[in-house]
Amino acid sequence: MIDQVESAIEGLDGMMGGLVKMTIEKWSEKESLFPSFSSEAFTLMLNPEQYSETFRTEYDKGRSKCQRIDPKPKAEEESVYSFDFIIDGTGATGLTVDVASKIKKFRKLVESKNEDQMTNKLRLKWGTLHMNCVFLSATINYTLFSRTGRPLRAKITAKFQQVRSLDASWLAQKEQVISRVLGAGQNIVSLATKTYGAANKIAKLAKANNLNSFRKLDAGVKVLLPPKIKL
Repeated sequence: MIDQVESAIEGLDGMMGGLVKMTIEKWSEKESLFPSFSSEAFTLMLNPEQYSETFRTEYDKGRSKCQRIDPKPKAEEESVYSFDFIIDGTGATGLTVDVASKIKKFRKLVESKNEDQMTNKLRLKWGTLHMNCVFLSATINYTLFSRTGRPLRAKITAKFQQVRSLDASWLAQKEQVISRVLGAGQNIVSLATKTYGAANKIAKLAKANNLNSFRKLDAGVKVLLPPKIKL
């Protein structure tokens, strides 16, 4: 309950013109796309000094025996964002927090699984950085301790991978993302035609769902349908 109150206060502080702090939220298709703050969120005590984005393109390096071919782009991997942040329990920041409890809250948010036993979808928000992602890894360095050995300060290096199919490329509109489960005899071609009124959206719909092929999909596959205006 205390954590929820803290998240709410920090969210209101940002809306009222105070210092906006980086926030990691749990995201669900059932929720509003852009809540002002979430009860299941972790707000950094101190904003990171910097963050980095790593991205790369995978190339098809296959070549024929009778002819040389230049490598062609095969797939663009999702960006990975990494940053360091500090949890300080010394009181130097003006706040008195328990470092171990804060780390426990962070780990609970990023490591928990949803009702489908899938890793939680997360939303990372700070300034112009606003993306949906999944947690990759974190390294925790404890750098200061009390006389009894209790950690008083920790530095966390965290990595998150962007999930483009749930990102602002087509979530900019405040609309719910619709999901459909393919039934027997259904395919993405008929689904795209029925939903968007045109079959020429098939390729974009497949890309939004990270599908390498849309011709052979088994019944029971869940397909996310972006807002029409963004596809």
